[in-house]
Amino acid sequence: MHFIDTQTGRLHSSETRPPTSDPYAIFSFAPSLEQVSLREQENTYEDILAIQASSPPNEGVMHRLSPLIRDFCRVAHSDGYRLAWIDFCCMDDKASNEEIHARYTWYSQAGICYVFVPDVQESSNDSERI
Repeated sequence: MHFIDTQTGRLHSSETRPPTSDPYAIFSFAPSLEQVSLREQENTYEDILAIQASSPPNEGVMHRLSPLIRDFCRVAHSDGYRLAWIDFCCMDDKASNEEIHARYTWYSQAGICYVFVPDVQESSNDSERI
């Protein structure tokens, strides 16, 4: 499993368990059936690895990531989180069953979980987030 750095957009390796020393933010993306293609347009783990490989090692890659990932990282960073986890871009598609089941632990130990539900209308009482 990997974390995304909310300032640079680069992936950082982690063990199969969430870290206990650094609080992190999690992003939960819940598209409706009509919007499943939104998720298919997002950067995958493999996409971000390719972006990183084609960039100088000390250069951030945030500007090359999708708007949804950039916006999430911006909000998490402004709320004080340096690390973030998003299942579709921080987890290898070839993850083991143990890693897949560990996602529940990652969610439960996160400092905060941001949820994006694109088919819910924003009301005037909602605070602007992502």
